Amino acid sequence: MRLELRSAKRIPVVSGLASGFSLCLILMVTPSAQAASITSITPLGQAHVPYLTQFQGTTIGGLSGLSWSAEQQHFVAISDDRSERQPARFYTFTVQLFNGRLTDDSVQWQRFTTLLDRDGRPYAENALDPEGIALTGSDRVYVSSEGDGIRQIAPFINGYDLQGRWQQSLPMPTMFWPASVFDRLNQGIRNNDAFESLTVTPDRTTLYSATETALKQDGEESTQAHGSPARILQYALADGRLLHQFRYDIDPVIPPTGASASGGSIGLADMLALDNQGTLLALERTYVKGAGNRIRLYEVSLAGATDINTLKSIRGNQQIVPASKRLVADLADDLNVPLDNFEGLALGPRLDDGQYLLLLISDDNFSDKQRTLIAGFAVTILP
Repeated sequence: MRLELRSAKRIPVVSGLASGFSLCLILMVTPSAQAASITSITPLGQAHVPYLTQFQGTTIGGLSGLSWSAEQQHFVAISDDRSERQPARFYTFTVQLFNGRLTDDSVQWQRFTTLLDRDGRPYAENALDPEGIALTGSDRVYVSSEGDGIRQIAPFINGYDLQGRWQQSLPMPTMFWPASVFDRLNQGIRNNDAFESLTVTPDRTTLYSATETALKQDGEESTQAHGSPARILQYALADGRLLHQFRYDIDPVIPPTGASASGGSIGLADMLALDNQGTLLALERTYVKGAGNRIRLYEVSLAGATDINTLKSIRGNQQIVPASKRLVADLADDLNVPLDNFEGLALGPRLDDGQYLLLLISDDNFSDKQRTLIAGFAVTILP
């Protein structure tokens, strides 16, 4: 099934949030060149990685983020193992399509790389929660950690060389730190809801990450009645500065079609920079107990969005213009794609017909109740 997108118009999504109001400087970001846009998406099949697959003495699982190396012609995937099974690590693998289709035999694991802390040692157990990964070329890989709100471990975005050795820590404002035990409900990241996403622009000058849901001071988590205001962060890789932040409105919890279950959760699980002008592909992942997952891909534009970098709270601030978003595909409803806990995406090489290979990867949480899937898509991107 090939999904053709008739319109590339981006529509801002604004959720109704609770009280409070603060003044902010309305600084808009405008594009300097024509933005990229996805005009079609076609499923190419899936590869299933068996539960607890062993590779070079490690357990493949918990795969939460993806990135593509054009230089080396391979993908990397971060495991969210908190150094509990083996030391925190990422995997390198290649993909080969057979008759234009992705199959179980398409994925070939090449190696794994252990992440090392500032002291050159593998990370201690529960010292990090690695979730996002982004390559910048032949010399640097960035990894995002959600931290741990319960253990009071702050999230981070660090740069490593390709051998996993620590090189750099990007600045992390205190507004993202976990709340102290005396202020647990009012400040900082929610536990397990911080920096799932990570992506670098094609020109390798800019890095984006985002919170999975709202900071405690910014708003509530999504429910079936309302959405949640996450924050997108934009860093300059030349000097590591945090340049801008933008509000991104996550959908309300929408159960899978045909399900009527209550409750559930949704988060911004990953992003992919499509151009150098602030166009991103966002992966929103919903889970409703007893009903399963809903996975939606959105094309996001930061053009015209308000810079909220100086605002410690955005709760109830009606002056803020959020990033705009356009639905590209609901994977089940639009493309009839089998679902699991998809958390990562990466844009790979061009295919013979000029389209690009897009991969999504699912996190099995090292559970036999979930699966590690690698789903392939052919996407047309203009201009």
